[in-house]
Amino acid sequence: MVALPRRRTAWIALAAVLAVSAGALLTWRLTNVFGPDRLCGGAVSRADAQQVLGEGRITESGAGARAGDPTVSCTITARTGLGGTARARVTLRTERAVSPGIDKQVRTVPQMSQLEGGRPGSFSNRTGWVLLPAGCVLPVPKDDPLPLKSRGDADVLWADVWFSPDDVLPEKRRAEEQPDTAARTALARVADGVAAAAGRQAGCGAPAGPAGDRLGDPGGQARASEDGKACGLPGLSLGSTAGRSTPLRERVSSEGAPVWICGVEDGHLVSPVVSFTVTADQAWIGAAALDTELKSALPAGWRGTGDTDGPVLVPCGKDTLYLGVSTLDSGLRDGQGEARSELPKDLFARFANAVAAQRGCEPIAPG
Repeated sequence: MVALPRRRTAWIALAAVLAVSAGALLTWRLTNVFGPDRLCGGAVSRADAQQVLGEGRITESGAGARAGDPTVSCTITARTGLGGTARARVTLRTERAVSPGIDKQVRTVPQMSQLEGGRPGSFSNRTGWVLLPAGCVLPVPKDDPLPLKSRGDADVLWADVWFSPDDVLPEKRRAEEQPDTAARTALARVADGVAAAAGRQAGCGAPAGPAGDRLGDPGGQARASEDGKACGLPGLSLGSTAGRSTPLRERVSSEGAPVWICGVEDGHLVSPVVSFTVTADQAWIGAAALDTELKSALPAGWRGTGDTDGPVLVPCGKDTLYLGVSTLDSGLRDGQGEARSELPKDLFARFANAVAAQRGCEPIAPG
């Protein structure tokens, strides 16, 4: 047997090493073979992240919580191609919760799927939030714009999913208007995992079970709003709506959702012109309401505390209810806005008493 020259042997060995290295590089760039099984400080499984983001090599960046401080930010990215181009990412971070309707961190709309039987939270196909475990409090900056904010269990883990421009073509956006149960469940599990980990690392609160296992159904499709029974509440009228060329439409959250919310659309604005909210979930109330909103005494004839234009906090049977209303305008538009009818001045009082009657407790407002 003839021995190969040393130089040729060396070249063969080098080629073999380069081939193996190239294969390893391709494997690393195109697959998750060498990637971690847990992400965001161990809070998220790679499988759950992949369910949220779809195909691609998973990478992460960000900082975890420290003892006594649940501040956390983590971004998980799915990359494709040899260049590692980002095609999707989910950003998760703890933030301060402020009033609903003002800030998206604790915003709930009927189309979202709410968590049931655990910490409050709400998820769409691409965004959502869940409260941190009980006892977690984010540091308050010296220049805090809401110094009177109740600092109870009022901080939130917020999640947002981004897809590359090629993945958000108009037809795809329209398709995603339909609730995707699998996408929402995966996002809820990822968000709740980070929230629970932040609580553990900061030494506050005990984590609950996986959020995705408690995700309820979203509200139904928009329906015509019935005069005198708006949002399905007998006695709730939105004023004179006769002769409208554009009928009012309403969306109501699913039955059994911890936060009941109804949005009424007048056909002119993209967002509901008026939204009503009812909940007995004390954790949500703590996160959503400012001290000044709920502790003020009401005038004679009213029950509870708060404001005569809402929100109020009021006993009703065995529950203490939060009732709120928000409006984008003082009137209901018709068509392109040529005609409009004013919302009733006592709209909140009508709403509060309609809720009280439906739930079998005493009237809340005089009248």
